[in-house]
Amino acid sequence: DYTKTSTRLFTTYFLQQYADWCHKNNLLLTGHLSAEGVLFHHTVRMGDFYEALSKFDIPGVDNIVSKPGMHKDYAAYEAKLTASVAKFAGKDKTMCETFSGSGWDLSIDDAKFIINEIMCLGISYIIYMTAAYSLNDLRSVFPVSYPPSHGYNNPLFKFYNVLTDYTAVRASLMSQTKACGHVLLMLPQIDAWTHLSTSMLGTRRNSCWMYASFGFTKKSVEYDIFFEPLAKESKIENGKF
Repeated sequence: DYTKTSTRLFTTYFLQQYADWCHKNNLLLTGHLSAEGVLFHHTVRMGDFYEALSKFDIPGVDNIVSKPGMHKDYAAYEAKLTASVAKFAGKDKTMCETFSGSGWDLSIDDAKFIINEIMCLGISYIIYMTAAYSLNDLRSVFPVSYPPSHGYNNPLFKFYNVLTDYTAVRASLMSQTKACGHVLLMLPQIDAWTHLSTSMLGTRRNSCWMYASFGFTKKSVEYDIFFEPLAKESKIENGKF
């Protein structure tokens, strides 16, 4: 009851007001929330992931530790979460904020690798993050102790037009080759997690679920993530969900 109430308060009385204002002024609402990579914390702070992100015209996510984690299995699973929200909510596009916390040694090839990973999991637009703070501020605590290298602080910033063109070509291709998922991965976000007493348990549960997602991605199994709020609208016809 607590989680469902917090979901309703956050989505109806916070995000919906933004969406209504944008639509009244002929604008699209996009952006991302926070802690998409650790869904237990997202649930505690903002309620259900699907109901929150589905309020955006272009649902968004961030992949914040780009360089240090780019070759790990879980580097971009947040993109699949967002793409699944868009699919079931009838949204045409998604966005991802990236290249933050990436370090001074981020190369053009690294950036292309990150773009490929994110877009193959369903992201339409890449947003380059920027941040204006000094090297002395948060240097030792920002993701894995990387110094700030956001946006114009990054030596590659003046070449970002190359990355923009690279992204545009892939976005055009992806828009013409929509994947058809054959597997639904249920995200037990509310019912299973509200019984957990500590964030550590939540993190462990989150990791167990994530590795199912990683396995599908590594084996090139096209899948979608299914969210609890959609269950009441679902049925099985001719053996298909």
